[in-house]
Amino acid sequence: MNLEEGKEIVVIQPTQVKLLDGRLESKTHTWKGEIISISTNKQTLIVKDIDRGKGWCPLTKKYKGVINDGGWYRGQNHGYGDKIEVPIEYIHESNTIS
Repeated sequence: MNLEEGKEIVVIQPTQVKLLDGRLESKTHTWKGEIISISTNKQTLIVKDIDRGKGWCPLTKKYKGVINDGGWYRGQNHGYGDKIEVPIEYIHESNTIS
């Protein structure tokens, strides 16, 4: 994988969600990012979150919202612009995942 600063990537991050009955369920969280820097040991990257969320309309540059079974929600990513340290195994090149 060709990793360089400024390149757009897709991060697929595993998470665990605690259910109401106390069980843990594994899920994945997928988001788009841009590489800010690469660690010296090349095991982690500093990635800027460039994913505005499902409700963002790139044409109007406004949030249009998302309709689901329960109604409507804005679909905004409140972590947009955050810089996050990410292990290299969570990184995928953006042209491989739509």
